[in-house]
Amino acid sequence: MYQVLNAGISLVFIGSGAAKLSQVSTFAQKIEDYCEVFATDFTTLFRKLAPMRWAIAWALSCAEVLLGLCLLYGCYGQCTRAALLVLTSFFMGLTLYTAVYRRMPTCGCLGTYLPLTPWQSFGKSVFIWISLVLLELHHTGYFP
Repeated sequence: MYQVLNAGISLVFIGSGAAKLSQVSTFAQKIEDYCEVFATDFTTLFRKLAPMRWAIAWALSCAEVLLGLCLLYGCYGQCTRAALLVLTSFFMGLTLYTAVYRRMPTCGCLGTYLPLTPWQSFGKSVFIWISLVLLELHHTGYFP
């Protein structure tokens, strides 16, 4: 069961990263939109991130693909799972905020291939987060 869960989560990250890489300009625009929302709602410091949207888009997309491949092939086990948990927690908080306050119509997490609402994306992130926690507990011996 854990091998299937591991493979499934890996493929989600590989697919999500690949979708963003294939439409990096769209993802970069979505990052700029998020920066503007958070600059309006929290602090104007987020506007300083907007010029770096291309670098952020490339870095996040490549990180998703790389971490998905590492998880799939078992490279850097605990570090990979920890990095994926941090990344998923970040996106979970981001999509929860945009869903609750209705700040974005779509999350941009799968490009234009599968536009998800913030609530759908939040649900996906919760499922992935729980799956990653289960994988980590299994690897540390808490679950058989």
